[in-house]
Amino acid sequence: MEAYRNKTIKRFENPRIVDNVSRICRTPIRKLGYNERFIKPIRETEELGLSNSAFIKKLVHTFLHLNLKKMNNL
Repeated sequence: MEAYRNKTIKRFENPRIVDNVSRICRTPIRKLGYNERFIKPIRETEELGLSNSAFIKKLVHTFLHLNLKKMNNL
């Protein structure tokens, strides 16, 4: 988990990689798959008996965002 975190931080520190927040945040539903960005770390931390409250909090925020977006499109 620490290696993944460090890799991600390094990616954003690289001035040659331009990756804005709007691009990163689009299509969040695809990031909710079993082995994707949100669910996999939650599963792995649970299996290891580690705290995963930050992951779960982010997942809740994602679901809220998806629901608000869906409601705004009605």
